[in-house]
Amino acid sequence: MLAALSAAGCGVTREKRGLTRAQFVASADAVCRHEQAKLAYIAARAHRLSRALTAPRVIRQQVAQSRLATATLEAQPEPPGDAGAITRWLTARTVAATVAIDLAEAPAKGETTAVDDVRAELSAAQARARGLALAYGSRVCGETD
Repeated sequence: MLAALSAAGCGVTREKRGLTRAQFVASADAVCRHEQAKLAYIAARAHRLSRALTAPRVIRQQVAQSRLATATLEAQPEPPGDAGAITRWLTARTVAATVAIDLAEAPAKGETTAVDDVRAELSAAQARARGLALAYGSRVCGETD
């Protein structure tokens, strides 16, 4: 019986018949607008508290918002046939968040070459996520990622 229940869950898809790419993009843009507002709040609060945007605590807060937005995007139904492009984009967002956490955990002093490498990797990961969002048609998410 357990095997039957397990098999029933296999192949579950988030594709929704009749959902268009434009509808998905509009929904994704709304999620990213909300994320942008939260990130702006974090930046403003950091400024008020005289914290740099590169401070580990600030980076962790930004990553938490990014992960929340990514989870919301992952839960959205997808237009048929677009799962591959959406998965690549959301995976790129996840990679960028993971690299950002690596940067937050980087030593504050010393190891400058390694820290610079992580910064460069983060920049590349964010650029990839932005490019994939824009390629899919999400201008707002392309500005955020």
